[in-house]
Amino acid sequence: MGNRPTQGSVVRVGPTVAILNYHRIVPSEECRGFYDVSLDVFEEQMRSLAVEAVALDDGVITLRNGFSVVLTFDDGTDDHRTVADRLTTLGLTGTFFVVSGFVDAASRLRRADIRSMADRGHRIGSHAVNHRKLTDLQPHELAFELTESKRALEQLAGRPVDWFAPPGGFFSDVVLSAAAEHGFRVVRTMEWGYSGNPIRGKVPCLPVLPNYGPEGFQDLISGRAPLWKYRIKKLAKRAVGDRAYVRVRDGLDVIRRRFISRR
Repeated sequence: MGNRPTQGSVVRVGPTVAILNYHRIVPSEECRGFYDVSLDVFEEQMRSLAVEAVALDDGVITLRNGFSVVLTFDDGTDDHRTVADRLTTLGLTGTFFVVSGFVDAASRLRRADIRSMADRGHRIGSHAVNHRKLTDLQPHELAFELTESKRALEQLAGRPVDWFAPPGGFFSDVVLSAAAEHGFRVVRTMEWGYSGNPIRGKVPCLPVLPNYGPEGFQDLISGRAPLWKYRIKKLAKRAVGDRAYVRVRDGLDVIRRRFISRR
């Protein structure tokens, strides 16, 4: 980690925690999904983060600029095994939201992976049992997704699981209340924004998009995230609906990737 801040360091107030969100981290030729980030880009980002880091406590990485960062990874795909290895080498830790019902499935983390990651200081969080849209569920179905995923993951990790990420980012007041009732102290949403410290209750995140270069990444961890993109996203989803928005978004992303590959 980098040097500790000097006495003249700026003291920041307000939301100063960037909860970064990643999905798959894979070789560039395997990047196909909207949120896929190439392994080379990710490693560059983590090296720059490690240089800026001055402290690490319970997954919160404190930086010289007065901000803190939490690294989160959704879905429990098997590439997160490599991610955890890279973070450990750099002296960093991540929070991995695992779909408990998908453990040991093809292209997913194995049971032994989860225990190994937890033993090295990485936080295991819940991404429910079956990755269902929680806002569509009956109360007993919602309770099952929360309690069973927590039980199964705590058994695998050997420690408490009290962070939760609603699948697809879909949540409601009912989902938030149920998560708190069943022992989750943090619900990381897909709303964009910075969090306060201590981290508790419903908190936003900052998705790391695949087209972010070094400057874009520095913006995220310095309080300059392009939150205007989230406002446009919300307006678009409201206008065309969630499913149509995803189809258009993914279609545009395919065109973008093909254009880049021809350059």
